[in-house]
Amino acid sequence: MGIERDLLQAVRKMAAERRLHPGDRLPTCETFRKMLGISYTSCQRGLKKLENRGIVEIRRGSGTYLAGGTPLKVDLFVSGSTFDLLRVQALATECAVRNDLNMEIFVREKDELNTHPLQEYPGKAAIVEDNGWLPVKGTLLDLSSLPGYSAFSAEFETFGSRINNLQLPFYCVTWQACVNLRVLNRLGIREVPEDIAGLPFSPRWDRLVQRCREHNCHPALRESGNSNLWNFPGMFPALLMQAAKREKEDELLRIPVFDTSSGERLFHFLRESYPCENPYEEFCRGNTALLLQTGSWFTVQSRLRNGFRDECRILPLRSGGRKIIPYSFYFLQTYLRAPLGTNETERIWKFLRLLCGREMQKQLTALSGAISLRKDLKSADHAWADREDFLEFFPGKRDFPIRMNADLTNEERVALGVLYEQHARFGADSALIRKCMDEKLAVRHPALPFRGNG
Repeated sequence: MGIERDLLQAVRKMAAERRLHPGDRLPTCETFRKMLGISYTSCQRGLKKLENRGIVEIRRGSGTYLAGGTPLKVDLFVSGSTFDLLRVQALATECAVRNDLNMEIFVREKDELNTHPLQEYPGKAAIVEDNGWLPVKGTLLDLSSLPGYSAFSAEFETFGSRINNLQLPFYCVTWQACVNLRVLNRLGIREVPEDIAGLPFSPRWDRLVQRCREHNCHPALRESGNSNLWNFPGMFPALLMQAAKREKEDELLRIPVFDTSSGERLFHFLRESYPCENPYEEFCRGNTALLLQTGSWFTVQSRLRNGFRDECRILPLRSGGRKIIPYSFYFLQTYLRAPLGTNETERIWKFLRLLCGREMQKQLTALSGAISLRKDLKSADHAWADREDFLEFFPGKRDFPIRMNADLTNEERVALGVLYEQHARFGADSALIRKCMDEKLAVRHPALPFRGNG
């Protein structure tokens, strides 16, 4: 093992000094013998062990070569709705070349994996951005066995999200509210509120609804469409409703949630909100006062709409003096389509660390409006946070971060969605539907001690 280690250190030193590149021929055994003070036979045995580990390639009659002469093909699946795939492709390729990784990167839309298995793609490995919902199957790379994993994973803030040794934190998206200043002006509302502070659940909401009716515009929007299989449009305001009264995230969905006076008010809010398939697109048409669910990506994507960005202002979702920060957390997982040699594993691990490293994260967040999870990147390091109101997307120490969809299972999301549609589309009794919704949640979420009628 000592000779193998000495040979490996010598090869890595030459590679670090750029005297040796993937596919280059190594010095002869005679050279290593003199360099390391070992016998010719010991050198041959040591190189054979390095070949078994995938670090070198021995070609009979030609010599020994540093592995990686043939580019390692890797598929990188990210969200096309968050990133410009062509620009990510350029960044990933430049990163691989600059760091001598000898990798051929193929950046792809991750939603392709909903209909196409990984086996259809050319990469020997696939790095996939996920938030726990993609139906991907395959062998995953165990990161805990890689050098420096523990120290590297400690560089990230995860807001309490559960991360295992198969995942690497990538980025998060947070949500706040957004008002259209031009619409407010049309409604005769001259003073813009400093925050939302329960607007959808207060008498102010009814006054806003009345003004909008008089001026033929929408007070707010809710997501609703035949293509939405399991999206309950009230989940987001429901979380805000509960966060106003409950101190811990794990209490948000403990019943009663919907069978309360607040739940009744929630359904009232949804009835007065305009239904549409894509609330963001509809909001950008400039005929809606409030978009309650605005992702941080809005800061980048709104630039594509001439003048619209200046018409809007981000308002914090605040309750009890603290800001409520709904968020979605995204991580990277690496699927292996074939066994990797040691050299290939090392290159993929280095590429992963670069993707999640400080410099690449600054570039990726600038493209997307996402928030880096790195502890050493602050709001000032995000190029898109160039307005004071955009800083509302960043959580502070006293704020209340809550996960979007509150860790609901697919089955729970479907159940809530189906029940709500019975009310919204077919006129089923609101009180009965809200009671049934709590009964569905009661299977996994126990009841809180009685505190009155919510």
